[in-house]
Amino acid sequence: MFFDVFADDKPFKSQACKPGADGSYAFSVALAPGLVRYRTECGTQSAAGRTVLRSAKNIVCGDAWIIEGQSNAEATGPNNGPDEDPAQPADAWIRSYGNQLDGSPRGGWGTAVRTHIWGRSNYGCHQIGAWGMVLARHLVERHRMPVCFINAAHGGTPIWQHQRNPADRFDTSGDFYRNPYKIYGGLLTRVTAARLTHGIRGVIWHQGENDSGAGSPTNDWNYKTYQRYFLDMAAAWKQDFPNLRHYYVFQVWPLPCSMGPKDDHIREAQRTLPRLFSNLRVMSTVGVSTEHTGRGACHFDLDGYAQMGRLMAPLVERDVYGLVPAQPVTAPNLRRAWYTTAARDEIALDFGQPVSWNPESVRNLHLDDAPAAIRSAAVQGDILTLALAAPSQAATITYLRGRDWDGKPANLLRGANGIAALTFCDVPLEAPAKPEERTP
Repeated sequence: MFFDVFADDKPFKSQACKPGADGSYAFSVALAPGLVRYRTECGTQSAAGRTVLRSAKNIVCGDAWIIEGQSNAEATGPNNGPDEDPAQPADAWIRSYGNQLDGSPRGGWGTAVRTHIWGRSNYGCHQIGAWGMVLARHLVERHRMPVCFINAAHGGTPIWQHQRNPADRFDTSGDFYRNPYKIYGGLLTRVTAARLTHGIRGVIWHQGENDSGAGSPTNDWNYKTYQRYFLDMAAAWKQDFPNLRHYYVFQVWPLPCSMGPKDDHIREAQRTLPRLFSNLRVMSTVGVSTEHTGRGACHFDLDGYAQMGRLMAPLVERDVYGLVPAQPVTAPNLRRAWYTTAARDEIALDFGQPVSWNPESVRNLHLDDAPAAIRSAAVQGDILTLALAAPSQAATITYLRGRDWDGKPANLLRGANGIAALTFCDVPLEAPAKPEERTP
């Protein structure tokens, strides 16, 4: 038997072997990642010559990613035609496997698309969504690396419907909204059929809108168990995709799809997820601004999804492709809040990266449950200091309540890098440090 590999139609590797007594044989060739099209030929050889029995073409070697969540992870955008998006040069290097809509291997391998036309037989096949395509194209064009994205998101689902069935991890039975294990089972079925279980680099997660209220199996507010469910889900991912190294989370829009009343707490649960992981990044969406964003917005338009893809790209590039940014590429995330004076008339906020003060953001700051009366503010590096109009006994500070925010980007806090800060909710205010006692 022989096995020949060609790279851009030039010989790359050639192997030969004799079948065993049972007729079995095996070949193994490591491909070099990059924008190279491989093809293979396999067959028999003898003194009379060679006979090709099997061949494969249009093979690429690159990185594989998972997109998971609900409708803003599906991110199809307009899907009723009349035509599909025209292909761009990078698209030939972007692949997907199976069908996102029904969570099955239907369609096999194919070139990824934002969406097919709703109602057609191929709807769902190889769909990776709008921001998935923007991110994928960026990685191909900037780093000359083929990518595969498998999008397993399903709209209108809380996090507890993305869990793995402990009795059957491939469970795809029943309906998505009645079987809480079907989404996970469909994802694992597709990744396994694609033979990528050991090739997944990371997961990008956009979900939480449907956890802004109650309805979980605990019969309590969903935010209270959100992190527990995320930990269980991430542990299942790590078991089934053992080489997975990176997790990326979008903090959802305030009052998403006008759902509440605990949307502030869901965003807080998402903001603090990095405390539980060493390799998880959270990106804000609150700074995404288009003509269709606003108070209680649900879905983004194509421009909004493109902004999300561009916000996430530098995080992936830094973690995986060696990008050394000139400034932080993260959304400012509050690390600590404390009173700086014994009079409790000044508060310091440490964001862990340079921030900018926006006077219009005063309306989004609350001490306990009351609007913060702020006399002035100053920034020094990572620290934003708020001078209060009067001393305060407040125990917590909140930035941006969904029910009050007008949906306008003009009143947001941002980093010096221009990225909107992550919102935070009921963060404890530390007491002022006691002065050191002098020894006699």
